[in-house]
Amino acid sequence: MKFKCQQKIFFASLQNVNRAIQLNNTLPILNNVMIKAENGKVTLSGTNLEIAIQSSFEAKIENEGGFTVPVKILSSYIGLLKDADLSVQLEASGVLVLSQGISETKIKGIAVDEFPIIPKIEKDTEVDIKANDLKLLISQIVFAASNNQARPILTGVLFEKEGDEIKLAATDSYRLSERKLKLKNSDKENIKSVIPAKTLLELSKIISGEEKAKIYFAKNQVVFEWENVKLISKLIEGAFPDYSPIIPKGFNVKVDIDKADLLIALRKLSIFAVEKNGSINMSTTNDNTLHLFTEKTLSGESKEDLPANIDGQNTKVFINANYLIDVLNNIETAKVQIEMGEKLTPVAIKPLNKEGYINIIMPLR
Repeated sequence: MKFKCQQKIFFASLQNVNRAIQLNNTLPILNNVMIKAENGKVTLSGTNLEIAIQSSFEAKIENEGGFTVPVKILSSYIGLLKDADLSVQLEASGVLVLSQGISETKIKGIAVDEFPIIPKIEKDTEVDIKANDLKLLISQIVFAASNNQARPILTGVLFEKEGDEIKLAATDSYRLSERKLKLKNSDKENIKSVIPAKTLLELSKIISGEEKAKIYFAKNQVVFEWENVKLISKLIEGAFPDYSPIIPKGFNVKVDIDKADLLIALRKLSIFAVEKNGSINMSTTNDNTLHLFTEKTLSGESKEDLPANIDGQNTKVFINANYLIDVLNNIETAKVQIEMGEKLTPVAIKPLNKEGYINIIMPLR
């Protein structure tokens, strides 16, 4: 194998693939990135056996072939090179040689035969969506997924398509986030799958742009493809729980309030609420004021009174301040609407005057 390329392009592809590679002492090959040069392109591949990422770029290929080297060493070295032509060559002794100007280094590796096979997915169904839109959808949902492996289905995100609308939802049983989006030029086939939240989190770190991203679903796998990058992941088996019963059908009060003011107030209260597992008191009064306060703790206490447009009865709930902060950090509008019911009725938080995004937080007893 021998090829020439630009350092900047090689390094960018390495950074993409690196997201799928985790330190593995049991299988050293999983610490490596596979480099393949063929048909005028170089393709880098990395996997942790749960997800795989491939990133390709055009290069001047003199000899086709492939090899694997530790991604940490390769990425660290290439990141220190200049943005100029880089020569990459595999020697017969099984060493990868990188040359640029007067610099040359040799990296030992493992033959491609030992690298896990990246599966080729038969594309059953396809969804097209702008890369930036997908990135936003993920950020607005993924934080609500569970980290507890005791219920694997809750560590995933529901991806559902009906007609020309997709819906993403996640819950850890204490909170729920649901986001809907209308698609353009969508096919008629419906989809209902559960994608690991970790997969979507890694995807959100590398996907961007106005170009279309394609999502392919197969029996037990999903593929995200955009520009020169492809991410392949296993799906989570099982049925996502029906969460519709916990979405309140009615409420006692609606609160329209400035998001930035509420965020600052919650961050202040959370300093003291940490001793109470994040619990704060949130109440409304008929003087258009939202009252927030913590109980007395060993460190002290805090109270905030915020102006708001309030429609409905005086209501009081105990709620997790950190969950509220997570929601507000992912709402785009300058104002939000909070709907509260009885003491143990779930609290709903939405962008003000914007449909398609709802967050539910279970109140504390």
